Amino acid sequence: MVDTLFQKDRKRAKALIVDDNPVNLIAGGMMLKTYGLTVETAGSGRDALEKVAEKDFDIIFMDLMMPEIDGIEAAKRIHNLEGKASQVIIAISGALIGENGRITTTNDFYGVLEKPIEADKLNQCLKRWIPKEKLSDHITDFYDEAKDSADEIAEFIDNFQLVTTLDCKLGLHYALDQVANYIRIAEASVKQMNQSMKRLSCITGEEDRGIIEAECHSLKSVLNHLGARELAEDAAALGVKRMVERQFDYNNYNTDCWQEQLKRFLIRLNLFCSELEQALVAYNNRRNPKDENLEFTSCSKEVIAKQREKVLYHISRYEYFEIINGLRLLLMMVSKEDQNRIYQAMEAAEEFDYENTSKYVNEIKV
Repeated sequence: MVDTLFQKDRKRAKALIVDDNPVNLIAGGMMLKTYGLTVETAGSGRDALEKVAEKDFDIIFMDLMMPEIDGIEAAKRIHNLEGKASQVIIAISGALIGENGRITTTNDFYGVLEKPIEADKLNQCLKRWIPKEKLSDHITDFYDEAKDSADEIAEFIDNFQLVTTLDCKLGLHYALDQVANYIRIAEASVKQMNQSMKRLSCITGEEDRGIIEAECHSLKSVLNHLGARELAEDAAALGVKRMVERQFDYNNYNTDCWQEQLKRFLIRLNLFCSELEQALVAYNNRRNPKDENLEFTSCSKEVIAKQREKVLYHISRYEYFEIINGLRLLLMMVSKEDQNRIYQAMEAAEEFDYENTSKYVNEIKV
């Protein structure tokens, strides 16, 4: 892309995305980077408070439904920090019942974007709230310039259109018509869905229903990003049904009926997840035949050690995108013996398991 919303010769605007859902962080980060922003992420309200206390951000995108410190409380605390009273914070809403109503009761948000975020609405938000000196004098139509070629999109659709209940064109739209973005989102989504299915399958009629509501809310967001709108609506319906009935008609609630609905949903979700995973493997094998063709650069031990230290530094600061990019570069430097450690580190990073990410990186021989 020749130009973006922000000119390359100007200081880039810096954004922070706060969300406990890894898929939302990846999707939002990719979108903002396409616009030319420098992006950092935080996986919780507490992480966000620590980062904002240390650094200045032009704009913060804050998820509302997070454990421990939710988005509304985190926004309030940020504005109470020294020098942060006018910090621009945009609420990111999954449109779950009650969320939008809660936003209207606080003055801590400058606007609301619904997930998955539409490009034109994000465009308007950035133009309104990013400092003028960091905006381009002439805003190009980034969407047409950033999207992949017709041939690349056709190959993508041919590979993914057979996945049951998946509207891959819609999912690609949310990924700004960039196939590489969608693939990254889909790979992270498969892991997220498998984790959610495991947790939901262990639920009994006597357990805390907050787990169900949180998992259904998370699944709704993940499935919408992918373009699986029907399954996303089913996940939302399960979560909302449980929340409403628990609040207003708990004594008369039919646990067996709800458990049967959950069971049927998990069967459909498991089928979808399996087919999506197969499509990802097939696509990646077609586009990137396994690592036999990967060319590695011969580097000195000093160069490898320096790059490893850079990755460890980014891990210590929970800088997701810098970690992934650093690991990819490191992958091209190390011997085949250390490739598996890099891949393990990447998998741990994509799950925001920074402890194991650091462990695998430290195991790389220098």
